[in-house]
Amino acid sequence: MNSTQETSSYISKSRKFHDSWAFILYAITFLGFSTYAIVKEKNFLLNLSFTKPIIENGLFCSIVVLVAITINFVGFRFIPVLFLKATVCTFPLVLMATTLFFELSTMSLFYSLFAIFLWAAFVYKNWCYLGVVGKTMCIGVKIMIENFFTALIGIIMCLSLIILQIFLMTQLRIELSLHQAKMQDNIFSFFYVLSLFWTFINALYFFKVYVTSVVSYNLVEFGEHSRMSSVIKNTMYALGSICFAGLVVAAVSTLRFFVNQEKRRRSRNKEEGDMIAIILCIMALLLSLLEDIIKFINTLTLPYIAIHGGGYVKSVKKSYDISMRQNPIAAIGMTALNISLFITQVSVTSICLGPSILLAKIHLNDLIILKSILVSVSIPLVCFSTVMMVFSSAFLGIIYIKTESEDLIISKYKSEINAAFENK
Repeated sequence: MNSTQETSSYISKSRKFHDSWAFILYAITFLGFSTYAIVKEKNFLLNLSFTKPIIENGLFCSIVVLVAITINFVGFRFIPVLFLKATVCTFPLVLMATTLFFELSTMSLFYSLFAIFLWAAFVYKNWCYLGVVGKTMCIGVKIMIENFFTALIGIIMCLSLIILQIFLMTQLRIELSLHQAKMQDNIFSFFYVLSLFWTFINALYFFKVYVTSVVSYNLVEFGEHSRMSSVIKNTMYALGSICFAGLVVAAVSTLRFFVNQEKRRRSRNKEEGDMIAIILCIMALLLSLLEDIIKFINTLTLPYIAIHGGGYVKSVKKSYDISMRQNPIAAIGMTALNISLFITQVSVTSICLGPSILLAKIHLNDLIILKSILVSVSIPLVCFSTVMMVFSSAFLGIIYIKTESEDLIISKYKSEINAAFENK
């Protein structure tokens, strides 16, 4: 097989639109609930306060997020191995500090100690691979910096949809009829929440595929003039699979949301029934665990979809085979990156929430100001979480292409990637 034929499986020329049913279902759901919301609300007033303290709070959170993003990019670009190892090593300290900061309970302490045990086992077994992960991450960051404006387009598209969801969640006055007698109210509430989660997750997954497409089109010589148009086209072909992946997570997230709502309702009303309370706690725990597992699977799967353009179910199997059997560096690297980025995420969130909580306490009786404070802190934090997905998506794009078709990588990057794996 010649180079042109072999490369065609990595680019949008030969792509097909898979999982179209998921995209159609999402489009109907999104348009249906959006139309209902507009009719129900009749007029959408921004209804936010832009007083000086709120503007200052939003500006402060934005600066914190910008500094954190810069630190991560500079760290992974110039001192990748040291930066990765240093952040991974601080995990126990940050986790225990977080546990002590919030309401300390026996259960939260147990979870924290168990997480630290798993962290210690992971570090002990895979410490020698962190150098490979860091050097590979350096190449991914280098590619994204070189394609800054292409990446920026993806960020803008993703954040536009996410901010729309934040607007809907804070503006709409549709009451969730969680505990009313009419079953149709409960069904409507379920699908309404599902629609919100689905849109939010789809936006994040769109950006994951977009970032991997950027990396792939730079690693592989594809012979097209416009890299940006090719990346966008490649991502659009994956919309069906993105919606499928998003639906799986959104369904579990919605179930967990309603279970937690019921737990809070029973606690607020001081209802008796220890057995029901125990069942709800177990359900919430199992759903949370299932949600984390599915998210991790999707994190491995979506970059594979970006590279090959296959359907969701098939891509789950293929990406699992590569990550767990052919090249375990993929799973090891993802775990290490998640630990590293957890440190930054917790730090940024804590710094931003501090002034926001103090400001909210001053205006407890003013719902408009409280909603404005929420928006001023949530948008910068969502922007931060979105941009941080660059690292995992870029890393997996490099790993998958190297594992399956290393010969397709152009000489500009092949020597750097081989050097990263020399001391594995």
